[in-house]
Amino acid sequence: MNRKSTPIFIDFGNEDDPTSIKGRARQHEQHRERVVVSIFAHLYLMSATDILPVNRSVAAERAYWQDFGGSDSAGTQAAHCVPCQLKINGRRPEQYVRKYSNKVSDEIVGLFGKTNPFLPAIFNKCDSRCEANGLVDAFWDAAIKAVDFGLCKSLKIKDVTNHIRNAFGLYSVEAKTTFDYVYQLYEIDRTRAATFGKTAEMNEAKTKKVIIQHYRRELASPVAMEDVVRFGEIEDLINTYKSFGK
Repeated sequence: MNRKSTPIFIDFGNEDDPTSIKGRARQHEQHRERVVVSIFAHLYLMSATDILPVNRSVAAERAYWQDFGGSDSAGTQAAHCVPCQLKINGRRPEQYVRKYSNKVSDEIVGLFGKTNPFLPAIFNKCDSRCEANGLVDAFWDAAIKAVDFGLCKSLKIKDVTNHIRNAFGLYSVEAKTTFDYVYQLYEIDRTRAATFGKTAEMNEAKTKKVIIQHYRRELASPVAMEDVVRFGEIEDLINTYKSFGK
């Protein structure tokens, strides 16, 4: 499936391109966490305000939206922040809110389409391996929880924040397990390459280990969730969804 280009850009305020592998890995993971939590917030509120159908099935699919591409001349690729596209009863989330607000619908498009566009190709290789070994499932499982939590119908900021925090907590546990597992896979790759004297492959595996290590460390940061909740401006988002019913 060809990805759809979107001009909508979600600005997280730290969009400068770091120069080190460590810096790029940490920034990419920070962006991933902010996208994931922001999507959980939308899903919870769509469920709590009855925008979603009563009987809902959440499916995970390949990325549909993309904000930027990489640069062939610079040898970079755009790496998606979100692990996959979600559909609910066959429709993308933004399609449910379009009739209420183009702005909110566009924001959801921007979240699913957000990339880090200036990364070396090795980051997409790492992301793909993580997605194939549990990261998609982590996001998918937690997204289902966010939708289910919304069935309580509470729009109190404390309840909304706690439910989003719980969904992100589930995602974090599964994502950490994925990162640990993929780190070990790259150690196996490194050892095998060293055994057969394949220096380039050995060095690539070592770099991939560094990337995964810093994904894991950033996700484990105790301030990650609080930063994400503050960034998400949850109270404003709640009031926006409340207005859809008026």
